[in-house]
Amino acid sequence: MKIIAYLFLGLIAVLGLSICLQEIEIGTLGYFLENGEFTIKGGVGLALTGLVTPNRGSNLQFRKKEIKELKIDKGIYQEASNSKLSVDEFLLKQEIAAGFEFNQSLDVCKIDPLERQLLSMGLNPFSSATLVEDFFSTKNSNSKILFPAWIEKQIVLGMNLGRYDLTVDDLKAASKIITGKSIDQIGLDFDVEDVDMVKVLEGANFSTATIGTKEKPGKMTKVGRKFLFSYEAVRQVSIDMLSIFLQRVGFRMSRQMAQEGLRVMIEGDGNAGSAAKVWETETTTFKYKDLLSLILEKFEEGHQVSHVVLNKKMLMKILSDETNFKPFQTLNLSEKLVSSGDILPFFGCTWKVHPSMPDDMVLAYEKNSCLAYYEEKDSSILDYDKIIDQQFERTVVSLNFGFSKLFGEASHLVKLKTGP
Repeated sequence: MKIIAYLFLGLIAVLGLSICLQEIEIGTLGYFLENGEFTIKGGVGLALTGLVTPNRGSNLQFRKKEIKELKIDKGIYQEASNSKLSVDEFLLKQEIAAGFEFNQSLDVCKIDPLERQLLSMGLNPFSSATLVEDFFSTKNSNSKILFPAWIEKQIVLGMNLGRYDLTVDDLKAASKIITGKSIDQIGLDFDVEDVDMVKVLEGANFSTATIGTKEKPGKMTKVGRKFLFSYEAVRQVSIDMLSIFLQRVGFRMSRQMAQEGLRVMIEGDGNAGSAAKVWETETTTFKYKDLLSLILEKFEEGHQVSHVVLNKKMLMKILSDETNFKPFQTLNLSEKLVSSGDILPFFGCTWKVHPSMPDDMVLAYEKNSCLAYYEEKDSSILDYDKIIDQQFERTVVSLNFGFSKLFGEASHLVKLKTGP
C-alpha cells in the first residue's frame, strides 16, 4: 500500500507540474521510491526539473536547452569524409559553429556529439526501451540519418573488445588514407659503410640515408560482413541488444585485420629485408631464458620491444609453468592477475594474444617503428544510404586496408627448436 501511495502521489506531482510549467517537457515518467528519492526510468529522461540524466555509472545532469540541435541530411557522411573527420568529430565542429559551449568540465560535454544530437531529437540512446524503429518513427526525421553513425559507432567499439586481444591500434606506428588500392611503400636505406662510426675528413662525403619508394608496392585487403536480415526483422529489437551483436561484428573484423598485420610483420611486405628475424630456442624446451634473450638481446639498431604477441595456450604455459617460467609466478604478477585479471607489463611490454599465432612461438615488436597502416579513401565501413532507406537486407559492412613494414629489425620472433 505504501508503494502504491508513493506512485499515486508521484503521478499527481508529474501531472500538476506539467500543467503549471508547460514549457518543461516530460520525456520519461519516473518513480518515487520508498526512500523518497526520484529516479528516472530508462537511461535518459527529461525529469521534472528539465534535467537530462544519462545512466553511465556516473551522475551527469544537464538541461536540454544546453544541447544545440543541428539540421542535418545524408550529406554529413560525405562532408565528414572530405574533412577527414569522424562523424562525431564533424558533429562537434557543427555544434560549436551553432553556438554550443564545449567545456569538458560540463556534464553535457561528457557524452558524445552523436548522443547529444539523438537526445535533442527526442531519442534515448542509453535506454533499453529504445527500439530500432524509434530511429525511423520519431517526430524528427533526422534521427534516421544518424542511425548509420550509431551502427558504425558500435562496430568501432567492438573493434577494441577483449582485454588481452591484439587490435589494429596495437599495430599502427603510423596511418594514412590513400585513394587507390595499391600502396606505394616508403623505405629508409642506409649506406653499408654507415654501420660503423667513421671520422669524416674535410672534403669527404657523408654516409647517406635514402628515403624512397620501395621496389614492390603493397596491396589493400578487404574485410567485412554482410547483413542477412530485413528492417522488419529487427525493428522491434532494442538498441542495447543490437549493439551487442554489432560489437561482435566489429570484434571479428578487428581480429581479421590484426591477423593481416601480423602476417606482414612476420613475413614482410614483399620487399627484401622486411620479414621478421626468426630465432629458435636454445633447447627443445621453451624456457624463460629464451624469452629474456628475445626481448633484451635480439633487438638492435636502437629498437626496443614494446609488445609481445602469442596465442592463449602459450600464454597459459608461461603463466603456469613453474619449472621453465618460474619468474612469471612471482607474487606481484600473480596477485595482480588474480585480483584484476590484468597482466603486469613484464619487461615493460604489453602482452597480447591472437589465435593465428602458432603454439610454442612468441613474437616481439616495437610498435613505433614496425608497421604503417593504410586505408582506402571512401571505402566506407557501412552503406549509409541503404540503412537510412531501411534497406537492411544484404547491407555490407566493409573496409579496404593494408599494412607495410617500416623496419625489418623492428620485429623478431622465437619458436621452439624441434631437432638437434
